[in-house]
Amino acid sequence: MSDPKMVYERLVLMTAAECLQQLQDQHSMVMSLEGRAPGGEFGAYFARAANGERFVFKWSNISADLAYYVRVVERIDLLRRTQYPIPEYLDPFPVPGGVIVLQKAVDGMWSDDVGHNLVDSVLSLSDLQVDRTSETTSWSDYIRGTLLEGADEYCVHESLRAHSDRTRQLLDWVETVGKSVATLPSRDIVHLDFHHRNMLRVDGRLSAVIDWEGCAWGDRAFDLVTFSFGLSEAITETGVEQRIWNRAQEIASADSLRAYVAHISLRRVDWTIRHHPGDLDKVLNHSERFVHMVA
Repeated sequence: MSDPKMVYERLVLMTAAECLQQLQDQHSMVMSLEGRAPGGEFGAYFARAANGERFVFKWSNISADLAYYVRVVERIDLLRRTQYPIPEYLDPFPVPGGVIVLQKAVDGMWSDDVGHNLVDSVLSLSDLQVDRTSETTSWSDYIRGTLLEGADEYCVHESLRAHSDRTRQLLDWVETVGKSVATLPSRDIVHLDFHHRNMLRVDGRLSAVIDWEGCAWGDRAFDLVTFSFGLSEAITETGVEQRIWNRAQEIASADSLRAYVAHISLRRVDWTIRHHPGDLDKVLNHSERFVHMVA
């Protein structure tokens, strides 16, 4: 499996209770299940160890994902050393038929209220993501590939092609942008699902950014575009979106922003068609506004 990847519809087959039983049988880790974590399209669950320590866990049912998750944890550890507020991840646990990923639980809850205090934190954290690898990465190929062909269980072109004239028009634009993607900046750590509901807060202050299982080497501007799109689900103070977009324009070329808007538009509209069709008009309106900004 190539990087980067998104963990969506792989989280089935094993139940949460079966995961904990596998941890006990294979790795002598005894934990009690506390229930599902709130929010998210797919499950993260709370568990508590015998010593009282609380964890969050997810899993993949693909054994070959182990190498991928090892790389993910390495990236997370690298970013944590910059004082970026990320939960501590344990090394992934291979089990028969899959991989279990554990992180230490942190205090905080997400909120749909997004003000300038959170934006201050987001912009500061973006600077910590810069230039964290000297490796040759697959970022440009990844973005180009999603725009031209789609990806594994997300960015599905066929859903837009089959739905309506409006979604077909968006898909035509996405594929046209894909044909023009050249070399994109690719030395940063990218979260890939960087929105306000993945940001925990305590007393209004950011305590942690969570859900890093899809992180990859890429361009931090992508995360700012993702955050901007996510504000369609937020209650924002005046000027919040403009501040994020201004920073994205400062650090990324027009061609890069066009590619990232195309990717997020495709991802969100496809997902909405297949899973939340009642929200489609709202999501399309929001996506088309960004398309007009970069077209």
